[in-house]
Amino acid sequence: MLYPLHEPKTLPNLVRFIFRWSSSSLLLDSRLNVCARDCVATNMNMSAVRIEALLHEIETTSNDISKAFAYRELLENELRYFVDVGFESAEDLPGDITSLLDKIKHVKIHEASLRRKLYTAELQLSSARHLFTVLQASSPEYYLDRDSLLSIVRQQTIYRSRLKSYEAL
Repeated sequence: MLYPLHEPKTLPNLVRFIFRWSSSSLLLDSRLNVCARDCVATNMNMSAVRIEALLHEIETTSNDISKAFAYRELLENELRYFVDVGFESAEDLPGDITSLLDKIKHVKIHEASLRRKLYTAELQLSSARHLFTVLQASSPEYYLDRDSLLSIVRQQTIYRSRLKSYEAL
C-alpha cells in the first residue's frame, strides 16, 4: 500500500489511511483503547439491552413461524381432502379450491418473510454477542451486575431450547 500522493500528509489523513487498510480486529482494539471507562460501561449496557431485545424478537418470530406452519398444514390437509375426493376435470373443481390454493401460497410467502426476519435477527444477535464479549474482555471491571447477566443467560437458554424444538418441525 502506498499513501496517496494527492492526499495532504496530515495526522488525521494518515490515521484514516491506516484504518482503511487495517483488519477489523485492529480497528476494534484501537477504538476500545480510545474509549473511556464510561464509554465501555455504556456500550456494554447497550449491548446487553440489544441482546435481550433480539432474543425477544427471535422468540416472537419463531412462534409466528410455528403458527404459520400449523396454519399451512391445516390448509394443505383441506386440499388433500379435495384431491382424495377425485374430480374428473378442472371444471368439476369447486371454487373453494382456488381460494384455498391462494391462501396456501400467501401463507408460504409469509413464512418465507418470517424466516428472513429470523435469519437477520440471528445475525444481529451474533454481532451483539461478539461486541459484548469483546467489551467484557477488554474491561473486566465493567461487568454488568449479576442479575442482568443471569437474565441474559436465562433468555439465551430459552431461545436455544425453542430454536431446537422449532428445527425439529
